[in-house]
Amino acid sequence: FALGSGSCRFSYSDPSITVSYSLTGNTNSSDDWITLDKIRAPTNSSTVVHLLPLPHPSRAESVRLRWSQENPHRPEGYESCWGLDNVLLVNSAHRAPLMEDNLDPPDTA
Repeated sequence: FALGSGSCRFSYSDPSITVSYSLTGNTNSSDDWITLDKIRAPTNSSTVVHLLPLPHPSRAESVRLRWSQENPHRPEGYESCWGLDNVLLVNSAHRAPLMEDNLDPPDTA
């Protein structure tokens, strides 16, 4: 997935973005969400691509993914913003390569 901040400014004090998954259909319980990773929002209006392998238990039917951010620690609220784009779920992440070469010249010594 790609995570970008657009034209917003970055804040080191904003909470991390949590990527999690759930195997149940209960959307009201926070106990059902399993954290995959915690990441910071991108800086300098950049877009960052994240490759996040899913654990085997999450490779099932009816699995839900969630990107969330904790409540801000300040009364003023969040200082930065972020957007999510290009979410790809690909099942070939752990497939063995059919052919691989490091493209180094042969050692003739």
